[in-house]
Amino acid sequence: NDQSQEQSKDTSKNKRTTYEVEGATTEDSGITQTIKEVSVFDNMTDAVKSYNQNEMVVTDENKDKVTVVVNFEIKNDNDFMICTYPAQATFITNTGEQVEADILASESFDGDIHEGVTKEGHVLFNLNKTSVEDLASFKMAWSSNHENGTADNYDDDYYKDNKLEVNLK
Repeated sequence: NDQSQEQSKDTSKNKRTTYEVEGATTEDSGITQTIKEVSVFDNMTDAVKSYNQNEMVVTDENKDKVTVVVNFEIKNDNDFMICTYPAQATFITNTGEQVEADILASESFDGDIHEGVTKEGHVLFNLNKTSVEDLASFKMAWSSNHENGTADNYDDDYYKDNKLEVNLK
């Protein structure tokens, strides 16, 4: 499984723990998708500020939720376009909580990735039941697809359900 190194950043106002993640990569069919870093916040306001997201996505309903920000990289080494959707991922914690990505608060970096392009962005998850202290690991699941560069032939279309597991502690 994946290794992480913890870097705690405590300020007088918020609690943030950042984990540098090693080995959280899925590689298949010319597509490399990597979780580079994970930050866990005790509130959503500080989480969205951490990557300069518009604070309009913070509401009374989500402002005090434990929030996980996943820094993600997608690399397309193919000579044709691919589609992948980590910003629409499902997030499963070691405590048994399952949530969907907050699409509005996540960066828009996924979807169509053209040939030879590398894109990076942040995916945000609000937790309802899991505390900062209890979050020791998670799984993240999302889909990828492409038409293998042959738009007129559906027999060789590619589809994959991706899943990465990350141990934080």
